[in-house]
Amino acid sequence: GFYSRMPPGEILSRFSNDLAEIERTFLNGVPWGVVPILDAALSTILIFWLDWRLALVALLAFPLAMAGPRLLSGRVTSSSLDRKHSEAELMSAVQESIAAQSMVRAFSLENLFLRNFHVFNLGVRSTSNHLGSLLLMMERSAVVSTQILQVVVLAAGGWLVFQDLMTVGTFAAFQS
Repeated sequence: GFYSRMPPGEILSRFSNDLAEIERTFLNGVPWGVVPILDAALSTILIFWLDWRLALVALLAFPLAMAGPRLLSGRVTSSSLDRKHSEAELMSAVQESIAAQSMVRAFSLENLFLRNFHVFNLGVRSTSNHLGSLLLMMERSAVVSTQILQVVVLAAGGWLVFQDLMTVGTFAAFQS
């Protein structure tokens, strides 16, 4: 079945990477998941309480703030899988090299195994760099989108203040 088709390095790589991801998910789940959801819910209630018109502008513009990360998430997932595959290839090469040490020495295959290791290591480096750049673009797109959202809310709030439809104090409270 599965274990006979998969190289040992890929199994080891997936096992160690998946365990690390599960642990990271549980450790970061509360501060990076639950707290922001509660914060968003309470903030939404508060902004509607302060001024419903500006709250509608903010909520209508909010999906635009998520457009960049949403567009890049598929590429990030694909790149992450590519990196895992290249890590698995590297782990298989290392495992094969360790298992065949006596044969490597007997037939003077050190240079061949070093070249193979170098090729697989370059693959890991390349896929890691690509993933890192995509993650950076995803994070930057979220920041830029959020700043655009803030400018839209600032412009709408300024207009409401100048039209005497909102007080400066309410607008200041809304902005904070």
